[in-house]
Amino acid sequence: MNKYLATTGISSIWDLDGKLFLLGPWCLAGKDNIKLLEARSYEMIPSPFKPATKIKEAADYCQVIYAELLPRVSDKLNVLHGASYPLRYWEVLLGYWLMHFIGIFYDRYRRLEHAFDLFPDVYTHALPYGQCSLASIDTYDTLLLNGKINDDYYNLKLFSLIAHAIFPENTAVIEYKENAVSRSKNETIKRKIFRFFLNSSDIFQPQVIFSGMSQLQPVDSMQLKWRTGIRKVGFKDFNAGNSESYDNFSPGAREKLTLEGGSDRFRELLYKVLPYAIPMCYVEDYDSYHGSVKNSRKVKAVGSAGDWYFNERFKFFAAESAVNGAKLLDFQHGGGYGVSFSIPHEKLCLEKDAFFTWGWKDKEGRAKPLPVPYLSKVRDKHSCSLENLLFVSTSLPKYQYRFEACMQPEDMFGYLGNMKSFFRSLRKEIVKETLFRPNIEGGWNVVPTIKEGHPDLTVVTGGRLVEWMKKAKLVVADHAHTSFLEALVINVPSVFYWDHDVYLMRPEAEDYFELLRKAGILHRSPESAAKKVNEIWHDSAGWWKQPGIQDARNKFCQRFALTSENWLNEWTKALETLLGGA
Repeated sequence: MNKYLATTGISSIWDLDGKLFLLGPWCLAGKDNIKLLEARSYEMIPSPFKPATKIKEAADYCQVIYAELLPRVSDKLNVLHGASYPLRYWEVLLGYWLMHFIGIFYDRYRRLEHAFDLFPDVYTHALPYGQCSLASIDTYDTLLLNGKINDDYYNLKLFSLIAHAIFPENTAVIEYKENAVSRSKNETIKRKIFRFFLNSSDIFQPQVIFSGMSQLQPVDSMQLKWRTGIRKVGFKDFNAGNSESYDNFSPGAREKLTLEGGSDRFRELLYKVLPYAIPMCYVEDYDSYHGSVKNSRKVKAVGSAGDWYFNERFKFFAAESAVNGAKLLDFQHGGGYGVSFSIPHEKLCLEKDAFFTWGWKDKEGRAKPLPVPYLSKVRDKHSCSLENLLFVSTSLPKYQYRFEACMQPEDMFGYLGNMKSFFRSLRKEIVKETLFRPNIEGGWNVVPTIKEGHPDLTVVTGGRLVEWMKKAKLVVADHAHTSFLEALVINVPSVFYWDHDVYLMRPEAEDYFELLRKAGILHRSPESAAKKVNEIWHDSAGWWKQPGIQDARNKFCQRFALTSENWLNEWTKALETLLGGA
């Protein structure tokens, strides 16, 4: 009997005549595949990254490779483009994508290796080499939740390249082809008009340029601009529409990026694949992006909360500005930073000239606490205008995209199981009063799965989450991301739970989470959390106002969700210090 390994969710190429092995739970994401396997037996390959401490080991291994590769790739790109930019320039442009791609490719490599180690007589299908193009437009196209990284066909290409090179005796070639779909941003007319007026407003050529400052509302931006002086701070929108064509992809240009060597089997393969995977905005379309940079010589600092990741035009401006002496400012834009046992891209934040955090510090003094404007505005704003429990869920890509100590794909079914256990343990009258707030759907059918067992749940998707939190009687969050921090700041009665073996926290943060556990806010199991909700439901406000609970909340927020009524003064002072009083 054949033993077949399914590597992706493309079930049309599976061999269903023999014993079936699934490389990961993404093979079951989607109703069609679940229905296909209802009457069939199969075996799921266990993750090579369990227990969760192995996530940190993998992240550290990939970090070493990143440090090796970045200068080599930078040199190659300089030669290709006839440039002589320093390493920092290319780190701003390429760093986020490179760090993630190394982790993504290592994850696919290690999972395939682990499967064949466990079952040497298993075989799998791979695409012909000619169909394994990893071309992408930019970082957004590759790493967005709905981008290539979460696409079955793109992942089949990754697995195929690995299988051909490392496990040819376990590999059979199969023809399968889908049209390439780009996820690059396409700018709307409304967006173009907004960007024109925002960018044309800074006629004084300010010393500091901000972009993608999600924690600042428009009125906050204007206040900061006027407080610091209109010649000092400006806000720009770099979100111009990007190319969506792969027509320019040049194998010849990619050959000039060839990397030799590799001290182990994975590195050797990565070095061969990487030159053909680098986004086109850094290779074929480089001149177009580079040519769009203007006025970078007059800028003293460039800052953002989120554009360091996906906004290529901003990154080109920031990289050029840094070469001309500007300081680079990074602002924390969500939860996890300073908390998670492993969060690889935090390193990129800390390598900026300043990284402003939501309250935490690092041992080296590189992380600088600064109040969060949008959190400062919702601090203690709970009104309880709704008699509902608000349940806040999270999202997860089908395929692993970075080695962060939080949920990985193999944790998703356990996550859904915990959610079901929570609602089963909740009193029925409370379930009927529950508003279920889903996150972006990553392909796991979260809402239908939960609604199937609890049809009384009301799903709410419109409006800002913080506005729902301000109105709710009680908030329950089942993950350690940004949402639970927002709930604590708003001061809405809250109960949290998550799998503590999945969400690993760094030692210096553990004491703060223990405060929440002792106060009955944070729980290790869904059953314990539901028991607490049942207990306090009729007087959740009275429970929440107890001095011990408020003390735990305040201490936690002071460290990881810092707010201030005088945030504007503190931001002004921080910027003046950075500019040296100029």
